[in-house]
Amino acid sequence: MRRWPFVIGAVVVGSCIDLFAGCASRGGPLPDTAPDRASAGLLVTAHAGGTHYRTLTVGGYWYQTWGRTLLVVDPDSGAVIRSIELAPVGASGPASDMTLVDDGLFVVLERTEIVMLSVADPGRPRIEYRVGHAALGVEPTTLSVVDNQLYVSGGGGVVRWSDRTHWLLGMECGTVVQSGVGLVACSGRRVHRLDDTHFVGSATALYPMPQGTGRPGRFVFVRAGSAMTSVGLMTGRIREVNMKLATVEVQGIVRCVRVFDDRLWVVTDRRIAAYPISGDHLLEPVVYPIAGARDLEFVTGGAVAVVGTFGRATVRLDPDGGVHTVHEHREPAGLLRARCDGRFVQAGGPQGWWQYELSGRFTPLAGEPGNTTPPSIDAATIAGRASIGTDGVSVILPDGSVYTEPDSSVVSCIEAVNGQFWIGHDRGITVLDGHGRVIDRLRLAGPVRYVFPMADGSATWVSESGGFGTVSFGANEP
Repeated sequence: MRRWPFVIGAVVVGSCIDLFAGCASRGGPLPDTAPDRASAGLLVTAHAGGTHYRTLTVGGYWYQTWGRTLLVVDPDSGAVIRSIELAPVGASGPASDMTLVDDGLFVVLERTEIVMLSVADPGRPRIEYRVGHAALGVEPTTLSVVDNQLYVSGGGGVVRWSDRTHWLLGMECGTVVQSGVGLVACSGRRVHRLDDTHFVGSATALYPMPQGTGRPGRFVFVRAGSAMTSVGLMTGRIREVNMKLATVEVQGIVRCVRVFDDRLWVVTDRRIAAYPISGDHLLEPVVYPIAGARDLEFVTGGAVAVVGTFGRATVRLDPDGGVHTVHEHREPAGLLRARCDGRFVQAGGPQGWWQYELSGRFTPLAGEPGNTTPPSIDAATIAGRASIGTDGVSVILPDGSVYTEPDSSVVSCIEAVNGQFWIGHDRGITVLDGHGRVIDRLRLAGPVRYVFPMADGSATWVSESGGFGTVSFGANEP
């Protein structure tokens, strides 16, 4: 069975680039770069859970990205054979995309860096080197392979890995493909030609159809909208094939699209749908009620490996929509609501509920515990009271001044911990003093929905995508 190596992550539309983005550089492998930390004042003493983002089979092994970790899993048993930490907790975004080029496995640590691992021995991937966003010239989010050349896209444009050629400077970019009008990249809902930035069509993401499926030169496209997402077939000249017969409207966020066995698989937070492809038509789908999925992959014996906010699982899918679980491993993620009594935290969402202890130990709960608290939108210290602004991205400080994250991340909560303001947002946690000075940052999979002060003086975070964590002050406590 042939694999079509493409994925699409959650669609992000915009063109903001924060102050961490640097200049493009050229040449070969570069040395390690320092993580985005203001100081070493925060110490992560425990963490648990997190989203499984991507899956890929290499040499009979099932690779998965989980948080900032690469897992090597036995497809038959679901057991973890090897676990490779790609970055320390709090120092990077999640491992949100990966692709294979020859014997090199490239992994995106979202908006932070690219890690390259050798998979010459598939059972023992080995980190070869890494390139940070400042040296790369973009904040990486997306990997594309065109004619066996790797392209890295994200905040700041598109970079070809081999020679560091940079296109579409200053734009937020996604997938790159070779089309009938030249090499193009998606930016928001627009498709631009790399050579001259010319607007050539409309799509949030584009993927070439695998050889032997459908008509030659076709693409699968995704176009995110405010309420619905369009998914369908597109010509080589970036035009929809047939809006009625080859395009479908999908509810929710499209997390991944793949083509296997002449079917277009569309993975959303709510379900997985398989649309048979007949020439230039998409037929009625078979719908599988698997919620919280981010990616899927066909493995040995016709089984399907599925990963997401629920954890990871191997399932068998019936033609009538039935799902039979072969084995599964659940992790705390998809955490939307929580409560805390100062000793432990209970949190959860559609994929389940969990109790977390400061040591990092967690246990599943039978159901929602009730009496969860909304995230805190204001907090008070000796310096006064701070609150989240009505725009959702600013924090109003006690003296009336305004603090905004460099990347304009959406702020989910603010809490007073040890006399300081802890801000939970899309990219992690920022700690401020009463005057808005940054004391420290933790780069985490977000959004961080809650920060709870604990009875022992530490704090616990609850992240929708990143699970739980315990944080205390290190030796540099002010």
